[in-house]
Amino acid sequence: MTEQAQVDLTNCDREPIHIPGSIQPHGCLVACDPQLERILRVSLNAAAFLKQSKRTLLGENLSEIFDASTVHDLRNAAATASEPTRPVVLPGKRIGDDVYDISIHTNRGATILEFEHAAAGVGSPLDTARTLITSTARLTDLDSLFLRTPRLLRGLLGYDRVMIYKFMHDGSGQVIGEAKRSDLEAFRGTYFPASDIPQQARRLYLLNRIRVISDANCERMPIDPVLDDLGEPLDLSYAHLRSVSPIHCEYLRNMGVGASMSISIVVDGALWGLIACHHYGPRVLSLQQRIAAEMFGEFFSLQLEALTRKTRLDSAARARRALDQVLRDSSTVTNISQFLQGKLQDLKQLMPCDGVGLWLGGVWSHLGKTPPSNAAPALMRFLGVAAQGKIWATNELAAHLPVAVDYAADVSGLVAVPLSQTPKDYLIFFRKELIHSVDWAGDPNKVYEIGPLGDRLTPRKSFAIWKQTVERQSQPWAADDLEMAEATRTALLEVIVRHSEILETQRQTADLRQKVLNEELNHRVKNILALIKSIVSQPVDEGRDLNDYVESLRGRIMALALAHDQVIRADGGGALRELLTSELRPYGEVATITLNGPEIGLESRSYSVLALVTHELATNAAKYGALSQKNAELNVTWRVGEDGAGELLWTETGGPT
Repeated sequence: MTEQAQVDLTNCDREPIHIPGSIQPHGCLVACDPQLERILRVSLNAAAFLKQSKRTLLGENLSEIFDASTVHDLRNAAATASEPTRPVVLPGKRIGDDVYDISIHTNRGATILEFEHAAAGVGSPLDTARTLITSTARLTDLDSLFLRTPRLLRGLLGYDRVMIYKFMHDGSGQVIGEAKRSDLEAFRGTYFPASDIPQQARRLYLLNRIRVISDANCERMPIDPVLDDLGEPLDLSYAHLRSVSPIHCEYLRNMGVGASMSISIVVDGALWGLIACHHYGPRVLSLQQRIAAEMFGEFFSLQLEALTRKTRLDSAARARRALDQVLRDSSTVTNISQFLQGKLQDLKQLMPCDGVGLWLGGVWSHLGKTPPSNAAPALMRFLGVAAQGKIWATNELAAHLPVAVDYAADVSGLVAVPLSQTPKDYLIFFRKELIHSVDWAGDPNKVYEIGPLGDRLTPRKSFAIWKQTVERQSQPWAADDLEMAEATRTALLEVIVRHSEILETQRQTADLRQKVLNEELNHRVKNILALIKSIVSQPVDEGRDLNDYVESLRGRIMALALAHDQVIRADGGGALRELLTSELRPYGEVATITLNGPEIGLESRSYSVLALVTHELATNAAKYGALSQKNAELNVTWRVGEDGAGELLWTETGGPT
């Protein structure tokens, strides 16, 4: 059974691609013992590639194949090849009449020598890498980095298409940057399912940061023997010449691609993505160019990491400023619900989202892409159980709340921020379904070449499969989003608690004021009753008839009632002169009363208090002072000082001793 028949779409994720038992034919491989004495394994083309007269080099001593100088250089290089991820390179090494580029690394007890023909006219890898790095270092934002880098690489390396391919949270990928030949369709924006790059391939991309396929249609060159004396195959994880999975070759051929190169993008020790280069025909990239590309790939990863962190810091700073502004604006708030409803646009800027909603006191307010209003109560009941008073996030809402399928296109993900300890109030950020955020970049009618493994292995079919895998899902929430949600919760809870404290303080003050007023009014009523008793008890002037006395008594009692009513109804305040006039009117027939002073308005609290004060003064005067007998005088004057303070002077003359 052939190898291509043995590997198919059902088992490609388990294919041991690090031990393929063969290499690509544009070079040859010689595996020796650690001391570089004896040849233990060779690719079948090794003798011919190195122009040796022997039919095979297997079992030969290295010193019988190469001259002493070459063996010496190889052994010196191998002695420093302690790290397989960093093979030692001997560029431009002349062996006989030919010049070779040699790569040496040690892995699992075998020293592996890879030979390729040295390319003429290729510059120093350091110069090439320096050119790429210098140009890229000037880019100060991610958009420019993804736009310019493919252009730089395509110009220097000559591939027909260069793409930046980013892995998503679920293993799928998207082309986020591209430079291409003008007659080729665009892949920028296209998504591919996770199965297009199996897990074992991703592990190798971490171990070996650069991968070159010179000809997707080439015949593999077997390694002899396939198994050693212990029955183990040769591990080619770090070999540049390692042959390629037939599945991947079929994938490339179905797209019409003849050669490719992949540079790993590693951020924080994880595989972030790839710089993928395609050529629509065979293309051999020299060892010097590969070294330059690998050096650039490491710099690109560092630059990407730095710019990503800068972008996150800038976003966090903008969000923090917006949140601080909300806090500042809340200092004079009297209605917290109306305040937060008016701040939805500012709150929407706190993290990348498509909509924001506020459920506060049973009232639903929203902005942007959100669930319909009639769906809000059911969503709140669900969050009451799911969130349990903590930040709760999902990018697959319909998987948790089946009725959310009805509005999945607009809302597939959310972050719920509780605004109370009990599950009742929430600020919620929403994201729409991911496939509704994607613009198809290529020609939907283009037909690709179909190979023996079927039409599944094309970008068009991959995109269709990817859409199926992400249906009813949103872009996942990043750790930064959840941190901002927690910061938002803390800040808004502070606003709400502070507002509650203000309301509680105002309530306590109002209660205390009401209690004081009640006590004062109770005292006033007693005084009024005593005053009425005093008025009634006054002797009738000689010669005055009873009807005249009754009318006079009725007038005094009505004046007292009017003054009392002024105090009770002084919610809106009033004028000082009117207050004094009402309070002293009942005594106008007993004593001479004079009022002097400017027009002064009193706010409600001052009016009530001053009414009680003047009533006490008048009551005391009516009982014991100038208002208790005829021919006495009361003079009330008031003024406003330079500092704005008011002063009232109450002067009684001619009263009892």
